[in-house]
Amino acid sequence: MSQLQARAREARTGEIRFEQVWFAYKEGEYILRDLDFTIQPGEKVAIVGPTGAGKSSIIRLLCRLYETSQGRILVDGADIRNLPQGELRRHIGCNFAG
Repeated sequence: MSQLQARAREARTGEIRFEQVWFAYKEGEYILRDLDFTIQPGEKVAIVGPTGAGKSSIIRLLCRLYETSQGRILVDGADIRNLPQGELRRHIGCNFAG
């Protein structure tokens, strides 16, 4: 049983937390700076903003397509860097609207 599965059985919450997350595609050119937010279990969230604001980067970081430059992302209190990518992605759903 994976860490995420074990935590899901224990807590079954699904909280997502970004803690002081920084991200840059190029060294020193940060797209996200000191980002903090929490998504509660069952909460629906819309991430909106102009082109280049970091909307897609947030989703890519959550799915571990990229790693944070600084800070951490937690799912039910577990740092996603400690979770197998495949297991993490089985528990995340996104709906992109144009």
